[in-house]
Amino acid sequence: MNDQPYHPPLADVPPPIMPERPSVWPLVLGIIGILIGLYGICGGAINLFSAEFTKTMLTSNPGMQSLPQEYFDSLQNLGRMGAIVSLPTAVLLIVASILLIMRRPSARGLWMTWALVSGIGSIVMLVVSMPIQRQMIESMTASDPNLANNPAFGNMMNMSTGIGAVCGGIFALALPVFTLIWFSLAKVRQEIEWWRQRRATPGGPF
Repeated sequence: MNDQPYHPPLADVPPPIMPERPSVWPLVLGIIGILIGLYGICGGAINLFSAEFTKTMLTSNPGMQSLPQEYFDSLQNLGRMGAIVSLPTAVLLIVASILLIMRRPSARGLWMTWALVSGIGSIVMLVVSMPIQRQMIESMTASDPNLANNPAFGNMMNMSTGIGAVCGGIFALALPVFTLIWFSLAKVRQEIEWWRQRRATPGGPF
């Protein structure tokens, strides 16, 4: 009697099944990107048509009636510039996010491109909007003698504008900076390269 264990031929042994736990970050980051992209499209569309509404709202305030026409022209140009920056970048972010959810290797390049364009655009918009806000504060102060004789009010408004600009810049640059750092991590790049290899493998899941 042969007590040796039976070893089936190699052809009968099924290939080993490697346990796979797909990472969650592509889905989470992709959903966040889609939501931010939709928000950017809505904001860009509003910027195209908000200048006239803002002019009506400001001129209805007695303290703002002294604002020159150049201010409203600058405000309208700022809105158009914001739309030019936000609409294409928002569409790019949505496309990159969909590809990321699908785990396409090309998503990394699109996300990095979006981060650079969006970050530079946000800085330019911040720099351009500061003089317009300062002009509005000066006009409002000059139209009211009580405010014109109160240096503390001007200092407070300038400080508030500066704080708002800093907070707005941090908010606008948070995701682009995170994107550049995240997609530069070796672990993330290795995972994306694994996506590429799996797609090149016949029968791969991605």
